[in-house]
Amino acid sequence: MKIPSLSVLAALAVSATACSHGPPPDFAPDPGLVARIVELRMTTGAEYACPGQSLRADYEAVLDDGTVVPFARRYDKDDPPALHVVLLDRRSGEAVSQEDGDWSTDADPLQSALGGFRLEASLRARPELTVSAVVAPEYSCLRHAFQQGPLHASPGSGNCDSYCAHVRSFALSLFFSYLPNPARRYQI
Repeated sequence: MKIPSLSVLAALAVSATACSHGPPPDFAPDPGLVARIVELRMTTGAEYACPGQSLRADYEAVLDDGTVVPFARRYDKDDPPALHVVLLDRRSGEAVSQEDGDWSTDADPLQSALGGFRLEASLRARPELTVSAVVAPEYSCLRHAFQQGPLHASPGSGNCDSYCAHVRSFALSLFFSYLPNPARRYQI
């Protein structure tokens, strides 16, 4: 196996950095602007999300005079934004924050079963400014299992004596009135 040369690796690193849509590492907001922020807002792109789905989120800062300043998702070095999503600490136990401010929800449906997808963001320069949102999970997108066929069970054993259907249902409702049904057997 041929190992790439150091110059090839350096060129790849430079091109990856050049294609980045984020601000430079030393990017910082204007301290005067940060001092005027009285509230953060987060808007999610959907009221419901399927486990494993990407979820758009937009963020805004409300200033003391009522002006709303959006957090940019991309960085233009020729016209730097006043605020950028990299200035936010984003946390969730049910989703992973993405570089552009969006979220990738956990694919395990049980992670969101009891509380939904809870998302939280706070301004790094002023951690007391925090915003949170809860996106309800939607489970109709999940794969359901259905099998049908003969069972090899002895007559009178309480098992199906003819054809049986094995149904695995995974139905959850919002905050969440019932949990997944276990696999059930129905005689046909």
